[in-house]
Amino acid sequence: MSLFSLDPGLAIWTWISFLALFYLMSRYAFPKIATALRERENLIAKSVDDAKAIERKLAESNEAREALLRQTRHEADALIRQARAEAERLRQEALDKAEAEAEKIIEQAHEQIVADRQAAVRALTEELAELICAAAEKVVGKSFTGAAERAWAREMAEQL
Repeated sequence: MSLFSLDPGLAIWTWISFLALFYLMSRYAFPKIATALRERENLIAKSVDDAKAIERKLAESNEAREALLRQTRHEADALIRQARAEAERLRQEALDKAEAEAEKIIEQAHEQIVADRQAAVRALTEELAELICAAAEKVVGKSFTGAAERAWAREMAEQL
């Protein structure tokens, strides 16, 4: 038998087998394959739609996150500016308070110096009055222990 020879019986049986197989496939297998392909197509389309929805939600959440970050940065900058202003105000208050205390201390020191000077002058006047009384007692030979003599000695000391 030759490979390229035409056998009509074999050709008929081949067509009968093909048609029987085609009938069985179209009756049972093709509908299931077509249904499976449609389901697969629907699943892929749904997955694509879901992916697009997820992508939109991701973009929206990224925008919301960026907006929140901008707002947070703005609030943080405002807090920093407020803290710096408050620190400057507190520093200025402390500086003003220190200057006021320094002026008060200087004023008290001046008052103390004036008081000490007046006390020293009074003490020197008293000492000078005592010295005048003692000198007058030696010159005159009389005691100057009375209040009038002491007052006169103080007047003399103050005039000097």
